[in-house]
Amino acid sequence: MTEKSDCIFCGFANKGYERTIYETKNFFVLIPLGLIAPGHIMIVSKNHYKAFGEMPNSVDNEFLDLWDKVHNLCETHFGKMFEAEYGNWGQSINHAHIHFVPYKSQDYEFKNVIKEMVDEKVERSKVEWSDVRRIYKKERNYVLFKEKGKMILFHTKNNRTGDEPHRTLHLRTFLREKRGVKGIIWYALSEDEKKKDDEKMEITKKKLKFD
Repeated sequence: MTEKSDCIFCGFANKGYERTIYETKNFFVLIPLGLIAPGHIMIVSKNHYKAFGEMPNSVDNEFLDLWDKVHNLCETHFGKMFEAEYGNWGQSINHAHIHFVPYKSQDYEFKNVIKEMVDEKVERSKVEWSDVRRIYKKERNYVLFKEKGKMILFHTKNNRTGDEPHRTLHLRTFLREKRGVKGIIWYALSEDEKKKDDEKMEITKKKLKFD
């Protein structure tokens, strides 16, 4: 479990980060390491919440407005996007962040992310944002995908990240094992993969210009 004192994202919020491309009062947008594709970016909370479902509702408007802004800008330059937040489950860094990922790149293509990736046995609910906080308060974790305008929350209470069928929720694992996508495990990049990752970063940074 990542504590605030040694949290990488808290450090980025306090000291800045070269891959940060936009900020609001309570959030920043950054290009992660181990990009899945050009156009893969994240919204990260400046405050140390384990999941966005832990945030106070006073920041909801700011968060949801930024979510829409990032989604629309990414779709303009990188095509259709989906979003994935892993709440307080399956994270290497337990600090609220949400991924924006293109449906298609030169390495892979999705038609329907959830149908192609997630085992049907994983319990799920169609939700609105107001439901996420309520479920988090009760269950203390979740995985949230937004695909084609619909939010789907996967219930992960008492389920370990490596166990089936919940293991199928891991996007990077799916792309690496089922689609053969390389260089997307951010903490284990080879020197060649780091160079390719930097190229993806530069493409992303060049195209995504926030007002």
